[in-house]
Amino acid sequence: MKSTIVKRSIVLAGHKTSVSLEDAFWDGLKDIAKDRRKTLSDLVGSIDTNREHVTFRRPYGCSY
Repeated sequence: MKSTIVKRSIVLAGHKTSVSLEDAFWDGLKDIAKDRRKTLSDLVGSIDTNREHVTFRRPYGCSY
């Protein structure tokens, strides 16, 4: 089964932004938002607010 990447515009912290996710992830987020009686933007906003901010570093000698 081939996954489809879907790009959607949502509002985070008052700013419109685009997010690209596979269809299945959008469906899951919509279900969670519905269960919690939140908008999709509110749910994604709360995830963004509560996530731990991590800085990724390249392993020594590795180039991307």
